Amino acid sequence: MSPVIPPDHPIRELFSRAVNDAFRSRSDLYSPEIASHLSEEMLPGFVHVDHIYRLRSLGGKPLRTLPGMVDCAAGKEGPERNFEVNLYIGDFVLFMCSFFPTLVRSESRRAPTAMVSRVGGIIVSFSEPLEYYVAEGRNAYNRAARTAAAFDPSSRETCRKLSEKLESYLEVLRMVKSYLEKSAMPGGRGGVIF
Repeated sequence: MSPVIPPDHPIRELFSRAVNDAFRSRSDLYSPEIASHLSEEMLPGFVHVDHIYRLRSLGGKPLRTLPGMVDCAAGKEGPERNFEVNLYIGDFVLFMCSFFPTLVRSESRRAPTAMVSRVGGIIVSFSEPLEYYVAEGRNAYNRAARTAAAFDPSSRETCRKLSEKLESYLEVLRMVKSYLEKSAMPGGRGGVIF
C-alpha cells in the first residue's frame, strides 16, 4: 500500500537517522524490526499528502475518517488484505497522532461519528480524540498481528510490540518529528518540515 520511493532516495536516509536518533533516547523500545518498519515503511508511506488517505472505500473514495477505516478493516477480505488494512490503520494512527495531533483533535471533534472503541472486552466511548485514536491504533495492530501469524511471523512480532506499547512509540515518533524539524531549520542539514 505504501508509495514507491526509490531505495536510494535521500529522504530514506533522513528518516533512518531520525528514527535511530529517537531510539537512542528510548533504547528500551528499540528493535531492529520496529526501527526498520518506521523508517523504511511507515514514514515513506506518508511522505506524499495524497498517500496519507490512501485507504479506499469499496466505491473507490479515499477514507478520511478513522471510523470509516475501521469499518473497512471489518470487511470480509483475504488475510493479506486484512493485514494490509490493519497495518495501515495502526501506522496512520502513529503518524497522525505524533506529527499532527492538533489536526486529529479538530477533525475528530467535527466528525458526526461517535468515538467508540473496544478496549479489552468492553466497549468504551471516548471524549478525547487522541485517546480514541490510540485505542483504535492498538486494536488495528493487534488484528494485524493475529492475521500475520499465519503468513508472516516477523510482521506479527512487530505489530504485537506496536500494539502493546503504542503510546511509547508515539513518544518515539514525536522525537522523530522534532529531529526532522531541526534538520529543516537554517543551518540544519536540510530536510522536511512537518
